[in-house]
Amino acid sequence: MRALVSLCALVCATLTVGAQQRITTPRQPVRIVQTGNAVHVLCARTDLNFNGNFDDGDATAHWMTIDAATRLVIRESGFGWGSVTVQRFGVSPELGTFDIGFNDEVYRFSMATQTNSDIVFSGPNSSVSTSSDGKTVWVAQRPNFTDPGSIVEVDVATRSSNSFPAGPNPQAPLQHSTEQGSGLAVLNEGTFGGGNGSVDLWTGSGSARERTSITVGDTPNHLLIHGERAYVTVNGSHTIVVVDLARKLAIDTILVGTSGYDGPRECAIDTSASDGIDRLFVSTFSSDVRVFDLSTGQLIATLDPGAKPEGLAVVGSELWVTRTFVAGGYAVTSDVAIFPVTTSTSVAETRSSTSPSAIIAISGQAHLPFAIDKDATITDMTGKTTPISAVVSAAQIVDCHNLPAGVYVVRSGAQTATIVR
Repeated sequence: MRALVSLCALVCATLTVGAQQRITTPRQPVRIVQTGNAVHVLCARTDLNFNGNFDDGDATAHWMTIDAATRLVIRESGFGWGSVTVQRFGVSPELGTFDIGFNDEVYRFSMATQTNSDIVFSGPNSSVSTSSDGKTVWVAQRPNFTDPGSIVEVDVATRSSNSFPAGPNPQAPLQHSTEQGSGLAVLNEGTFGGGNGSVDLWTGSGSARERTSITVGDTPNHLLIHGERAYVTVNGSHTIVVVDLARKLAIDTILVGTSGYDGPRECAIDTSASDGIDRLFVSTFSSDVRVFDLSTGQLIATLDPGAKPEGLAVVGSELWVTRTFVAGGYAVTSDVAIFPVTTSTSVAETRSSTSPSAIIAISGQAHLPFAIDKDATITDMTGKTTPISAVVSAAQIVDCHNLPAGVYVVRSGAQTATIVR
């Protein structure tokens, strides 16, 4: 099992690196998608006074396509004034299309021409996802911000549909595949501050669908599928929770190190860097991008885009980052920052081959690789911290019988470990 959490990841000094280059975009860029040599930057609409009307100073959602090599703009277009799912929309690489919600319709757009050719769904939509071949579209629907939502699955050819339940504030599911078969992963943000965010793993189809729900913490807002694992960015808990899709359980957590309202937003992974380090990039509203060694979970660099970032994309040997809001505020910005993936860092100082793996609490007990001192604490995925003395039964053993199933972080002096119950 991979070792993901070390206190060194939070306290060791790393090199903060500024952007190599910036590319001007329309206001409030939020998502980046690469297809071949093209990089698509999607920008959210700007409604300065949040009244729903198009007033002076407001801007519609926008789409810009940039040549990755030359940095030249290939094409750009604006959407009409309305609610547009430019942050969570469906992508079909095989068809070369985007499925983007606009008010109560989901339109299919050509990546090459930015024109829409079809309406693939009519009805409320808060986010959209698409199968790789474009034959199936999933639409997330939420009645409000507190009650459970639902997912509508649409057969694009026949327009037939069926729905299945989701938690509060769902995002449209992402497909995944393991040796056990294929399935769908649905991220449910839950209620703000409620600690009830979850990931639903669905297998089967139609009436034979089976659901496994995994609680991940307070307000998860981004889901990344990488191989047989899902990486869940949990904004309110300031963590990245790692879910084993085959075993259908949370196996590890990474402490991002943010706090308050400056939590993590999205993540991206690169496993092709020339230096052999697999990297996990995490954008945060602390106005930085934090770079973790994927194999150890340790912080190895901090990138400074000079603004609050949202969307990330690894484009060849570069990391493209949206500069969404100004640092320290929420006035919108208008560009993308570009960093080399292998930006020089103090890797030798922050990497450690002795970081503990996540510890599985077998038979209700977790055996730690260090002694527990009197000030030790245990923290759950919601950020709730309690003295560990309440659950310790011996010097290096944590009694987990009374802990709900989930992922926990134990801190004792300068030591830290992850426990999976």
